Amino acid sequence: EYIKKNKLNEFFDGYANASAVFAGEAVGENNPELFRRTLSITNLHMALGSGAVLLALTLFPDPIIRCFTDIPEIVILCRQYLIWVMIFPVFISIGIVYYGFYTGATYTAPVRNSMIVSLGVFIVAYFTAVPLLHNHGLWLAFLLFSLCRSSILYAYKERLVAAVFFSGPADSRCCRI
Repeated sequence: EYIKKNKLNEFFDGYANASAVFAGEAVGENNPELFRRTLSITNLHMALGSGAVLLALTLFPDPIIRCFTDIPEIVILCRQYLIWVMIFPVFISIGIVYYGFYTGATYTAPVRNSMIVSLGVFIVAYFTAVPLLHNHGLWLAFLLFSLCRSSILYAYKERLVAAVFFSGPADSRCCRI
């Protein structure tokens, strides 16, 4: 059951792991062109992957739901929250994949900072949306958290390139905020 339930996370985690490996290789070789090319290719694959998941859930929701459960009550609940599951990959993919770039490049302060800000957004959204929208409010809060994290990490990508390739030895950047 555990293996069945975590496929979406593993799907995007694969992109994050690949990003970390190639980012680390580019930094190790001091090759900003490889880093940028990897970023570009990963962005394309991330968009295609998110689109594929969205399309699959749009065209085949019931067979996909039944891959995760055959309990009728849970299937009904899944259908109620399907829209959130459909847009989830679009909101989380950048954050997960860019996390891989930052960790592979050993420049993790933006990851920490994105999590702190995103947690603040989640808390405000949670206490605002859940009383009004109940479980839909929880989904909204989580997706806002994910969107915030993704947006921050995406916004810092040029700083990432500048920091790891144009700011001195790796030891000097590992603890910089």
